[in-house]
Amino acid sequence: MTQPSLTPEQEALLDEALQYAQQGEQSAKELCEESQRIYQKWHERLSARRRATQSSSQRIISSS
Repeated sequence: MTQPSLTPEQEALLDEALQYAQQGEQSAKELCEESQRIYQKWHERLSARRRATQSSSQRIISSS
């Protein structure tokens, strides 16, 4: 059984749809990478803040 052939217009639409899908995939990949960078930055800031808070709390307790 053979598949029906596409008209030139259908082929053009299919090519265009494929191009948009590839662009969408690339955009999603870039967004994912950017979100990972943002997460890492905020995770580092939060960790530093926690360490600073813990060390200042320990200084207050030990000076009491």
